[in-house]
Amino acid sequence: MARIKINLSRLLLPKQAEIWRNMRRFTVVAAGRRFGKTRFAVLYMFVQALRKRGVYWWVAPTYKIMLPAWRLMRYLAWTIGARINKTERVIELRNGSFIEFRSGDDPQSLVGEGLSGLVVDEAGKVNLELAWNESLRPALADNLGWAIFIGTPKGKNTFYELYKLGEPGPDQRPDWASFTFTSYDNPRVAASEIDAARDLLPEIVFSQEFLAMFVQAEGSVFKREHYENRRALAEYEFVATYISADTAQSVAGGSSFTSILLAGLTAKYKLVPIYVHRRRLEFPQLQSALEEVARMPIAGLDKRLLKGIIVETKSAGLSLVQNMRKTADPEIANLIRPFNPTTTGSVRIDDLTGVSQRKLIAALEASVWGEKGMLHLPAPDSDLPWLHEFEEELFDFPSSVYNDQVDSLSQLVHYLQNYLTEGYRAGQRKPELTAAGGEYGR
Repeated sequence: MARIKINLSRLLLPKQAEIWRNMRRFTVVAAGRRFGKTRFAVLYMFVQALRKRGVYWWVAPTYKIMLPAWRLMRYLAWTIGARINKTERVIELRNGSFIEFRSGDDPQSLVGEGLSGLVVDEAGKVNLELAWNESLRPALADNLGWAIFIGTPKGKNTFYELYKLGEPGPDQRPDWASFTFTSYDNPRVAASEIDAARDLLPEIVFSQEFLAMFVQAEGSVFKREHYENRRALAEYEFVATYISADTAQSVAGGSSFTSILLAGLTAKYKLVPIYVHRRRLEFPQLQSALEEVARMPIAGLDKRLLKGIIVETKSAGLSLVQNMRKTADPEIANLIRPFNPTTTGSVRIDDLTGVSQRKLIAALEASVWGEKGMLHLPAPDSDLPWLHEFEEELFDFPSSVYNDQVDSLSQLVHYLQNYLTEGYRAGQRKPELTAAGGEYGR
């Protein structure tokens, strides 16, 4: 077999090379967005798989998150004529090594043969308490395999606990090494772009996402303390309800969810989530899912209160709006409200955090409603099984694994806020809603 030469000095940035020189069997890299964690770990795994025949796993929270690593690894494999199975996301090198990409969405599925090496991508978003302790760590025992944990901090969870094992100091474990770098440590990312993100983000979010700090509050946009005074859903008297749909851009690899939020509005402009329908749906299933939520019987809620079904006219949303207006029953078709929010600003937050600037701004605006007591959450109840998952995403955003539920909420807040703004600009008195009245703010 021909000898393969890789010039790492040309491929690695200075801080990445520093990690490479000082790694141990278990290495933890906590770094800010755009530091180059993925590129570094892909190169390391590729080189090690070439040097030693074995099985190597790349584990990420979802298939969507692992795509950048898969694309880069697939390109490197193509350059040396390796076999690439795109369907199974498996690469077979000529020396017999296998590089497999696995989703950590279900930690119990991460069982198999002995591993020679492992990378856990976005480790702060993986359930490491189960995945590492019960599945991945035992898989490394047979071959004395190595592991790299890369990611941006997400509170003081198991990723933080593993980081502490390799943190320089008297308590550092001999086979562990930990490193932390900020987004500023990547010379290929303009400092002005990071500074612009700092102006837009709450300080705690910026500290976590860009300075790679393990902060206790998990850097959320929505603060738990703003939702402490909660009432049972049955105690609210709604005068209007709305449905807001965030349609998945793609369900390839099972990575994206569609979130359909039903929320109620009181006469005093309090907005309260009532139900969330969240599934991985193909396009043909979207319309039936929306119709199901619109017709869903909910105790104490009059279906005639439904004033609008808000669907963003992007991705699958535009086609969905067109289809429903043509084929849905008139009582539902007449409620479809296509929504196309405007985007402001210039910094590409999506390039830096994985959340688009438009959606981040919408979430920040929605969080203001919570701070002012205009956005409520119902008290936990066994009849609201969706609420726990909804809260987890809401209070983790923008670091949450998914953001579809936050997007559907923010979209609805933005939609209703526009009507309020129009009313104020027209110099009208803020209208009270009635069950017989029209849409909010009209």
